[in-house]
Amino acid sequence: MKDKRHLDELDLKWSNGDTNDVIQSGILNNLQPHPNLKQLTIDGYPGITFPDWIGDPLFSNLVHA
Repeated sequence: MKDKRHLDELDLKWSNGDTNDVIQSGILNNLQPHPNLKQLTIDGYPGITFPDWIGDPLFSNLVHA
């Protein structure tokens, strides 16, 4: 997803299912969007930790998170 430079908004939603933090963190890590993203919504994420890209300064274009 990080090659999708024209993506402005991304909604990631988890439903009931696997709550293994390692698996969920790996999935979210692989869904890393391009730094031009302006809006990011993560709903129902069952993991305990988030990948490093969520706090990366490259995502300074976010106007709504």
